[in-house]
Amino acid sequence: MNEHQVDSGRPWPLGATSFTHREGCAGCTRLPNGSTVFGSTLGVPASSVNDPLVTELNALLAYAAGESTAKAVLTQRFVDDFASIARVGKAELTNHVNATIKVLDDQRSKSWTVVANDDRAAATSTLPIGDAIRG
Repeated sequence: MNEHQVDSGRPWPLGATSFTHREGCAGCTRLPNGSTVFGSTLGVPASSVNDPLVTELNALLAYAAGESTAKAVLTQRFVDDFASIARVGKAELTNHVNATIKVLDDQRSKSWTVVANDDRAAATSTLPIGDAIRG
């Protein structure tokens, strides 16, 4: 299951560690574990990684809740900000964002026959991002 799946504006139960960072997370300002791991891998301060990750999380939650401006935040602001610090190509990030948005759209429209394949595509879209970050 993709870590960004949201149904009806609520985060799905994830692993205990992941869920605690997202529990009631609309308006979150800090994701300490992800920021620390990515920051140390990239050789940059965790604080510089935190902002784009929080932007992504909050925009995904907003998009799932139907906020019209959230898609642009994901496809433009998050992609630009994360690409600039994570040595990740904008094309790979855009592919991942669009795949994740498709999963949210599937859930919203109750397209249960396609959600599993689209979720797999969204999860798979993280592989080139992870490879780029890892170097």
